[in-house]
Amino acid sequence: GESYDGICGLAAPVFDYADEVVGTLSITVATDRLGSDRISQLARPLTEKAAALSERLGRTSNKQGLSRPRPFPEK
Repeated sequence: GESYDGICGLAAPVFDYADEVVGTLSITVATDRLGSDRISQLARPLTEKAAALSERLGRTSNKQGLSRPRPFPEK
């Protein structure tokens, strides 16, 4: 990974239909602009967008909110 003074990043995983991580969505922010309240403000929409992208890739969830793979569509 990379490390730079004064910069911090937040990331959320993106899953596919088999519940495998296939990527991430991330935000990079100057550390002087990233207090704990700002982390909360950024983390929620970041994880929501990653979850929405995961759903578009076929990931599903059960009632407990745990992921469950969906069968790969037949061609």
